[in-house]
Amino acid sequence: MIMTRLDEDALTVRGGQAGDPQPPPEPFPGPVPQPIPPQPGQPEPSPQPIPPADPSNPPDRM
Repeated sequence: MIMTRLDEDALTVRGGQAGDPQPPPEPFPGPVPQPIPPQPGQPEPSPQPIPPADPSNPPDRM
């Protein structure tokens, strides 16, 4: 791979060199996706309880 000047600057800014552990990934640029608020008039979806494993009813295979 040909190293361009931008790549060199990025490595210099991150302080990373060949052989060094990979720096943590930078946060995704842009607005952080917000959780969708519940619509008025609709109850919030409640998490369904997980039924205990039934040995006589094997789970569906993918």
